[in-house]
Amino acid sequence: MTDAESIRTYDVVESGALIAATISDLDGTMRVDNFAVDYKTAIPKIDIFSTESLRTTVVPDSFKRAPISPR
Repeated sequence: MTDAESIRTYDVVESGALIAATISDLDGTMRVDNFAVDYKTAIPKIDIFSTESLRTTVVPDSFKRAPISPR
């Protein structure tokens, strides 16, 4: 997608999930480059888009702690 200020690209899988995105200036200067580090095909059993859902999480335990530094 391109607008007056930026170029945005998205990688979308068949289910409609966004797994990567980039945002750059019109001159090609990269501003944002992100990607999914994990992708699950199962949909959470709870509604993750409600006020009630703010009291819980669907984040897997393996992503609830900081990664180990390679140093």
